[in-house]
Amino acid sequence: MKKVFSLFIMLYYYFSGHLMAHEFHITPEQSSSINETIQKMKKGDKLIFASGTYQLKKPIGIQRKSFLEFYAEKDVYIILNENAIIFYIYNSDNLTFKGFHAKHVMPYYSKHCTSGVMDILYSHDIFMDHIEFNGSGIVGVQIRDSGSITIQSSYLHHNTISAIEIKGDVDNILIQNNTIENNPEFIKSTISLDKLKDQLIIKNNIIR
Repeated sequence: MKKVFSLFIMLYYYFSGHLMAHEFHITPEQSSSINETIQKMKKGDKLIFASGTYQLKKPIGIQRKSFLEFYAEKDVYIILNENAIIFYIYNSDNLTFKGFHAKHVMPYYSKHCTSGVMDILYSHDIFMDHIEFNGSGIVGVQIRDSGSITIQSSYLHHNTISAIEIKGDVDNILIQNNTIENNPEFIKSTISLDKLKDQLIIKNNIIR
């Protein structure tokens, strides 16, 4: 009886947390408050970006967060005016990103940007769909010591080193139905791709 009661309590808190989920909305005029909004988000919450261009002065940081969704309405452009990662994901899990266009503005004093677009570190179950990471970054998506990463139906192009970079201990990476072009390398990895073959699924991509 006690086990049944404990299970009921666990299910209650799980579903009540999802039922109490909030939907946050943000506009380009609120670009400076993106990170503040993310800090307020709890499990099950969703952040919707209104159409327009978001000029950022610092990266979008998502640290120690779980079960969050980030959606872009039509024509959402994230532009970082500093030489830094645009999306930094650390020690997080079950995050969804859909519909974003992101790039750097290269500093006038630099020949090219020396930071990537999205950096995923110590994180799991990260899902990217219909995103565009447009050049001026050295790497489109960097995956470090992370697993269960999906990149699908996206456009990664004009990065100065590679579209995707893999470092450390990774598993269950799915790259499918993307267009990947004008990068010196498709995937750059500290581990040979032969050793990764059981952890890396690549299918139905256009690579040129």
